[in-house]
Amino acid sequence: MEREYEVIRLIQQNASCHIITDCVLGTMLPEYLEEHGMIAKEQLFSYLCQMIKQLGYLQDVRDAKPYRYITPFCMIIKKNGELMLLDLNAKGNQHIVNQMGRGEIRDGFLKKGNSYEAMYSIGKTMQFILAKAIIEPKLTKYEESKLKKIISKCLSDNVKQQYQKISEILFDFPQLKYKKTNKNKKIKWIIVGTIVLLGGGVSMFLSDEMEEKRPEAIIDQKKVDFLEIGRTYFLEMEDYRKSMQMFECAEGEIESAENYKELSAYMLGESRKSEEEMESILSEIEESQKGELVENRMLFRVWAKIEGTVSLEARIRLGEKILSTHEKWKENDVDQRIENEVRTVLAEAYEKTGKEELALEQYRKVSQWNQTEELYRSMVRIAQNIDEQEALRLCEEGIAANPKSKELRIQLIQIQCKDNVTTKEMCEESIRKILEECPELAEEETFRKLQEECGITIEGEVIWVEK
Repeated sequence: MEREYEVIRLIQQNASCHIITDCVLGTMLPEYLEEHGMIAKEQLFSYLCQMIKQLGYLQDVRDAKPYRYITPFCMIIKKNGELMLLDLNAKGNQHIVNQMGRGEIRDGFLKKGNSYEAMYSIGKTMQFILAKAIIEPKLTKYEESKLKKIISKCLSDNVKQQYQKISEILFDFPQLKYKKTNKNKKIKWIIVGTIVLLGGGVSMFLSDEMEEKRPEAIIDQKKVDFLEIGRTYFLEMEDYRKSMQMFECAEGEIESAENYKELSAYMLGESRKSEEEMESILSEIEESQKGELVENRMLFRVWAKIEGTVSLEARIRLGEKILSTHEKWKENDVDQRIENEVRTVLAEAYEKTGKEELALEQYRKVSQWNQTEELYRSMVRIAQNIDEQEALRLCEEGIAANPKSKELRIQLIQIQCKDNVTTKEMCEESIRKILEECPELAEEETFRKLQEECGITIEGEVIWVEK
């Protein structure tokens, strides 16, 4: 049964590995094996390779914080055949983590004692998967021998026989050969666990030598990696050129890659698609995916560049959807980068659709960590239509955060001259004080227009307002 899980994505780039938290729909591996009964050998080998590869990345990145519970229950299978590792630090997963840390699960997969041994847990996890899975076709003696050797080395207490690094397991992984006779015609499927350099890291992928097309269920892991790197370039680095190149590399077996490439091209201003065609592509992606955070953020960013009512509605829909899962990803958004983008664009959409109070609410939340002049000008503009006293307070708060701001001072004078609370004397004194703080303001064209608009006269040190 599919559920929503918080998982980690591991993206290799140059000499470093980026770790991203995502929310995905998937099935826990034990449930998946139980529900599907028979499983293709190629697919099973793909899961084992994905597991080993990702744990190998984590070992290199998180030496100080090892992935402490390696069990089948921390592995999530998506519909597209991708295996993801549960984020053990996410609050939403703590009930699962607690279950893995005690009882039968702990005894079955973790070595007795307090010492953490990843190899032992990997060996036990492979034993579990091979015991539970009904593999079609059955493992050959060669494959059984190779897998038993891997498990034996993982479980061994002899340090000399053990693997030193998780990635070393891939070197012992069996070559998968599947032979089928059809009308005396021999068709060979060879899926070889091959180590390739990809973005500075080691990646496991399935390469084939065959006379006919291989099963659609088997996805080239190399292309999955390209897709993930592309999404990282798109979202985290805003490098749409490189993201487009990565999506091009992922085309072929991954249907979404072509549409993702169009998103990158549109962000670069190089798409040949009309806005109507882009709207259609965006809607297609949204309908085909299950509300994952990464996809929603990508769609949200592109919609923000498209004008029109449809775009505004989409920004509001996606923005609210992303923020509805805020508790799940806020801990990983350490610099509020995601939240800042979403709330700012959502506030703009609310304002343009006449939902000014909702817009102001979003801007207020952004102002907790972002006190830019532009943000305060937006808040003051909206607050003027809701509560003039609040608009005055925001002007003063914005000037305190941005002492050199001329525009906020002009907004303050404009509100004071027009409201029914500030007296003529108070307004004149405020203008005098503002000009003392920022004398160059008097030379600004916007201030001269304000003088005409509000009847402000300045002669030497004398200031009076027609109010």
